[in-house]
Amino acid sequence: MANLEIDMEKNQFLHEIETKESSNIPYGCRKGVCGQCVVELNDHHNVLKPKTEDEKIILSVIGRNKENHRLACTCESIKSGKIFIDLI
Repeated sequence: MANLEIDMEKNQFLHEIETKESSNIPYGCRKGVCGQCVVELNDHHNVLKPKTEDEKIILSVIGRNKENHRLACTCESIKSGKIFIDLI
């Protein structure tokens, strides 16, 4: 696991960010379907929107049911700020 610190702007998806840190996230479909981009969210200071029902279903199907598991491609910010994630 790698602890990544990523700066997000308001209304930005995590997969839209192109930095050295975010380039380590293993994306597949970028639509929230394949489950390849699962990350563990350590802290997001309420920067991200909550999980959608679809995201919860995909995470459950692939066995990543922890509250802090997220699909990186579906993570959208509601305000600017830093998030801290671990790659799984």
